[in-house]
Amino acid sequence: MILTIPGVDPSSTMLSLDESESSDVKLRRCEQPSVLIEKLTRVVADS
Repeated sequence: MILTIPGVDPSSTMLSLDESESSDVKLRRCEQPSVLIEKLTRVVADS
């Protein structure tokens, strides 16, 4: 699963998703794009 979101480095996003399946599940269940971007930003920032 590859996500391409403006402002988020694709390689960092893929790395974060690979490291945490729970994050992947949360992203799949997220309905609002703004919340999705916020969560992705936090995941990338924490790594």
